[in-house]
Amino acid sequence: MNPASTITILLLGAPVFAQSVSATVTTSTPILARAYSSVFGITQQYAVPASTSGYQLLNAGWGGSLAISQWDAFAHDTEARIYWQQRAEVFEPTPSFADAGGELLAQLSAPTPTPVQLELSRILSVTTGASTPFCSIDLGDDGIPEVTSWTSVPVLLSTTLGPQPLPIRLRSFVGHVGLGVVDVELRIRVLPGTAPSISPLVIGCTGPAGVWAPTFVGEGVVFYPFSGLAPLVLVLGLGLQPVVIPASLPTPCLLLPTPDLLVVPGLSPFFLPLPPAVRPVTVWVQGVAVTPTGLATTDGFTVIAF
Repeated sequence: MNPASTITILLLGAPVFAQSVSATVTTSTPILARAYSSVFGITQQYAVPASTSGYQLLNAGWGGSLAISQWDAFAHDTEARIYWQQRAEVFEPTPSFADAGGELLAQLSAPTPTPVQLELSRILSVTTGASTPFCSIDLGDDGIPEVTSWTSVPVLLSTTLGPQPLPIRLRSFVGHVGLGVVDVELRIRVLPGTAPSISPLVIGCTGPAGVWAPTFVGEGVVFYPFSGLAPLVLVLGLGLQPVVIPASLPTPCLLLPTPDLLVVPGLSPFFLPLPPAVRPVTVWVQGVAVTPTGLATTDGFTVIAF
């Protein structure tokens, strides 16, 4: 893209096929959930053996006792998440109880070196008199946890992911005897580490045409078009060149970016890589919709990558 160039590039339905960060989670030890009701004299328990991958939900309960253990991992072009929730709730007096616990091993990777920002957190909810659960998140599985039972605010860390998986060990045990509720969730959130900033530029005649977001792909941004809109052309420029587009609307349709790159995304995401080689750079982006009454501009944004 060159603001001094008189060449306009029109890309028709040519999205980048992206591969994001990968996130997996596997049981490192058997995970057990138990609940005992002294009112009915019955214990119910469920277990997931070690080396089990993917989403799991254990829900053991009888009478007024319930134990829950639930975990999953997912990854997208814009973020990845891993979570593990365990809950023990007892609405009967002692000796009724509920408990759940075990260990998970999460792994994060990327096909090429990818800077990321990690957010590790522990979300805790307990009733008065209930026991604080044991839990920890150990980044790198080196025996030194970054998050423990007493960590009350998220821990933010920067690192670079690659083909060699980064292990993260999660340990958790919740339990309570008698009346009370203990609920703890361990969360790992992965975001682009060198994310460009995206800020509003101008309000268009037709409102937003989609969502712009930082992405792992090319350390840039991605545009997700809304479905059901009129045909759209994205205008991307390295400069500003205000143009008023004639339209049968009460407000002026102002197009601000220089037309250095034109893209017709259709319904496909459009990825704009902004690797270190092109930074620092500012890109102005706006859309022009082809409506039954003529052309109309969409909301515009400024993308800044340092």
